[in-house]
Amino acid sequence: MNNEQTMVNEFLKGWEQHIRDIVKTGEPTSFVVCALMQKEEIKRFINKGSSGSLVALAELIESIKKEYMIVAKNQHFLGLIEKAEAEESVKMIQTNRRRWLEVQNHEEAYVTELVKKFS
Repeated sequence: MNNEQTMVNEFLKGWEQHIRDIVKTGEPTSFVVCALMQKEEIKRFINKGSSGSLVALAELIESIKKEYMIVAKNQHFLGLIEKAEAEESVKMIQTNRRRWLEVQNHEEAYVTELVKKFS
């Protein structure tokens, strides 16, 4: 990783929660970029950097969107478990959730960490 990429990543870390909040709205990446460019600090940073700065911003947004999709899917399973009336249904949903975690190669701790980030 070059110095510019490191600098961009460090700068953007301070904006991750703000980006998460926008991503939760379900808007496309282009909208998220436009919303962030309304912030003077980000606009100045991107304008004085190279095209790599904008690419890094888009990559961070995409990464956060993927994390949010994992959180949303997990919340979907948990919602189904809450609504299930029969114990058999609960077990089936829990089994399907475990399978989903295995197929996606996600650890329970990782999903729990993501849920905390988006809470």
